Amino acid sequence: METSASFEARSAPLLYPTCSGVRWFISGGVDGLREMTNQTTEPSTYRTVLDVFRLDGRVAIVTGASRGLGAAMTMARAEAGADLVLAARTALDLEQLAAEVRRLGRRAVVVPADVTARPDVERVAAEALRNFRTVDVLVNNAG
Repeated sequence: METSASFEARSAPLLYPTCSGVRWFISGGVDGLREMTNQTTEPSTYRTVLDVFRLDGRVAIVTGASRGLGAAMTMARAEAGADLVLAARTALDLEQLAAEVRRLGRRAVVVPADVTARPDVERVAAEALRNFRTVDVLVNNAG
């Protein structure tokens, strides 16, 4: 049975607290989103999830990036502003994904690699450092 509170929470945006007294919703399973505090939700007191998780100026390595969840996580990080190092065994799929990342204005480096082979993993790290001089995020998705 759905209560007005659960309906309100499920239809409300995900809010991030920027100061005390802000309503914050998190994933609540079957009931949708649930209220964590019972305060105000003035538009000036919250930011969107993307505002909170911006990755501008950050570098992410994504393993298993060529398709499926890896490709989705790659594009999400590119949309959030990250430059990417894409690693997977299929170079052609990686090149296609890198082209999509570049269309968003982000940089992408393709490194065909099998992450079960230590030399390949070391090559991924070396290419990331050679191209970007740092690594801020690792999405260990291969397998």
